[in-house]
Amino acid sequence: MDWITNNPSIRHLSQALNLRSAAHRVVASNLANAETPGFVPSAVSFDRSLAEAAGKGAGVLVRTHPSHMGGSGTEGSSGAVVEANPDSSPGNDLNAVNIEREMEALAENTILYNAAAQILAKKFQGIREAIDGTR
Repeated sequence: MDWITNNPSIRHLSQALNLRSAAHRVVASNLANAETPGFVPSAVSFDRSLAEAAGKGAGVLVRTHPSHMGGSGTEGSSGAVVEANPDSSPGNDLNAVNIEREMEALAENTILYNAAAQILAKKFQGIREAIDGTR
């Protein structure tokens, strides 16, 4: 079963899902603080995060119970690089959240998350069909 957990495309798709999930939390935080004076929005640098994760081998499954499949890596960490949003300019209350821009980022992130999830699901479906001999 190591060939499944060590498959590079599955690892990268898994990491992409983790990073997209982290990006969703960051955008949600930005939207939640849209009325907070002095709030500076953040953004996940997806390209930097994925490059760092690929270099570290992150996104590999971890054995959390003796009867689970083996794996290695870190558990519960998305490895997302979050930085202050460079495109933000504060308004009169020194809050730099642009609701339209954040909603656009949320919609784009949702589409990309769903695409990665569908690709990963198809990969697992292909593996299952190969095991069952239905293909």
